[in-house]
Amino acid sequence: MKHRPMHKKLPLMSAKDLDLFKYLGVPKTEEQCFHAIHSDYKRRNEAVCPHAPLGLTPVQGAKPGTGKSIRYIDALILFRKGERWAVEIKVTKQDLVQELRRPEKTALWREHTHAFYYAIPAPLVEWALDNIPQGIGVMVCSDQSTHIVRRARKNKTPAEIPYSTWRRIAGRLGDMHAKKGESHA
Repeated sequence: MKHRPMHKKLPLMSAKDLDLFKYLGVPKTEEQCFHAIHSDYKRRNEAVCPHAPLGLTPVQGAKPGTGKSIRYIDALILFRKGERWAVEIKVTKQDLVQELRRPEKTALWREHTHAFYYAIPAPLVEWALDNIPQGIGVMVCSDQSTHIVRRARKNKTPAEIPYSTWRRIAGRLGDMHAKKGESHA
């Protein structure tokens, strides 16, 4: 990886805002980050699917027919205007480092969505901006809210998501809705 100069200024978020995010609470789990993403985008009337599956072709080294032939993304945001964003959540530097060593893990989602983001807690922002390749967006999460720190480069012509994948996504959204209903009963 090329060494990039340290970022003096955060592109879309001030240092004061970043401090506020630290004050709001640093998420310790993927679930806390997902909850923040889901809350923010639901408020904007967008759909957020957890652990969205994509892919029918075997991943290198996977046995055909195994779950490894499918790539999952932590959050798939579906916008009313037809755009879709893939968001991979990383709450530790170690987990993010491992992910960045294997760019093929995110390639399928980058190909099929309009934008790809990493969602991370505030303490990782500076390191992430220096190490996540240009073109990939960075979203900071508190345990209550999210904010885009660096916008993703738009994929203006993403590949179509297969019908079978849309069926699985619809099932996950339905399951999430059913679980929410059970908790209120």
